[in-house]
Amino acid sequence: MSGATATQNLWLRTWNLTIGTDGPGLTSDSGQAVIGVGSDANTASQGGATLDLSDFRITFQVTQTTGSMPWKLVATVYNVPDELATKIADQFTNVTLTAGYMLPQPKQDSAVTITHDAQGLPVGERSDTKAATLPQGYKPGGSMLFSGNVIWFEKGRENATDTFMRIYANSFDQQHNWSMVNTYLPAGHTQKEVVQACVDAMALVPGLQGQAVALGVLTQGMDDTKAPRGRTIYGRPPDVLRDVSQSFGAFFHIDGAGKVNIVKPSDPPRSPVVVVNSQTGMVGIPHLNMDGGVSVRMLLNPSIAPGSLVQINQGDIVQRLLTQGPGGTPPAGIAGEVGKAEIASTWMKQCDGQYQAWTVEHTGDTRGNPWYTEITTTAAVPVLTNMPS
Repeated sequence: MSGATATQNLWLRTWNLTIGTDGPGLTSDSGQAVIGVGSDANTASQGGATLDLSDFRITFQVTQTTGSMPWKLVATVYNVPDELATKIADQFTNVTLTAGYMLPQPKQDSAVTITHDAQGLPVGERSDTKAATLPQGYKPGGSMLFSGNVIWFEKGRENATDTFMRIYANSFDQQHNWSMVNTYLPAGHTQKEVVQACVDAMALVPGLQGQAVALGVLTQGMDDTKAPRGRTIYGRPPDVLRDVSQSFGAFFHIDGAGKVNIVKPSDPPRSPVVVVNSQTGMVGIPHLNMDGGVSVRMLLNPSIAPGSLVQINQGDIVQRLLTQGPGGTPPAGIAGEVGKAEIASTWMKQCDGQYQAWTVEHTGDTRGNPWYTEITTTAAVPVLTNMPS
């Protein structure tokens, strides 16, 4: 009999949710440090303290997108003592979540003959132990899904027996909302220099643990054309970056590393291909979207982020086919939808199963079934034509 297949493997989950403060650590009313909460509570970090909440039941939803909004986290921690929850809300300002899988136990081939002693009992160990591995794209021990600033807390009762503390947080929220750019660029400047001016202004606002934003990947052509006259730039950097991005048909976002990126769907992918199928964690059936991309769910995969390139078997994708009606004429009211479906089908054929993640959502329950990554993608091919309105 052969060894277990990939779909029979049990991957042990691992996670860690910590909240931190830039000031002194969590203290009681008497001024004593609060300890004993979680597995590594009240650990000194960056001049403040962190509190590990990983021993409580946790549900989470992390949303990462190439849009201009900050990446966000909603985490619910259950049955936190009321006094502790109140002090957390009073003193803690940032949160970090990591999640993934532990390495599975080494597998053995049951077809190998085992020696037995005089009583017929097996003796010794197999010599054919195989190295423990995870499918391609998965990192042992998990990876950081989110790190950012707490926006607000909620606490209350979910039912007769369970209370909850809910954490809402955004990544690089202060750079989005509290930075200002006020500078002048002389004639001959490029759009890349406009972007750099905004990045420099946002970098003046320190992020989590002092992390500052920096220039990331820019779509092609931003350094090609020089402006004929000077320009005064004043306002919120995200507003300026949004205008610059739209002029190139692109979108800007700040990724988890604090890089300001301006990209569009037709840009070349910036990461290795991650194969997504039933053997590597795909859950359910992927569906073709009207823009030529695909929506797919898989077991939680921290290595996939906006901009990641995934490979999906074209035969696994559910396609949307719209009727043309009698004589090949689309029924009234859906002519535009038929046009979109035709373009989506053309993109699907040309991309050869390769898609670029555009929106990524990680969800999990540390004591329940959900442990998923859901992505919305675009076809990894240049835009062929404008979509019908």
